[in-house]
Amino acid sequence: SSGLLGIVFFVTEFGCDPLYIRLCRLQECFRARLTPKPFRCGMTNPPVLFPFETPDAADRFARWETNYNAKTSSFATCRFLSAIGTGLVVSDFSDLIQYHDDATKASSQLALA
Repeated sequence: SSGLLGIVFFVTEFGCDPLYIRLCRLQECFRARLTPKPFRCGMTNPPVLFPFETPDAADRFARWETNYNAKTSSFATCRFLSAIGTGLVVSDFSDLIQYHDDATKASSQLALA
């Protein structure tokens, strides 16, 4: 769709990860990350992948996730810089925007990760 092409152009111009751009093209969608990537916080990727094959794997992931949540609590994923346009928001999207901004800590002064 033309909307997706515009987004792909936008993320390309801003130097986004080429694999992410490819994912957007293949899935014909755009996804915004709400939490920091582990490596940006000095962590490794999760030790196991979902779905977990054993209870031990689930436990290993839970321990990693607890550490990840503690480590990422002091980082923001993005920063709100400014609004472009009229500033009018369709009411159906206001809760979604608030959720995004809260989850990413966009209005905080925390270091970006």
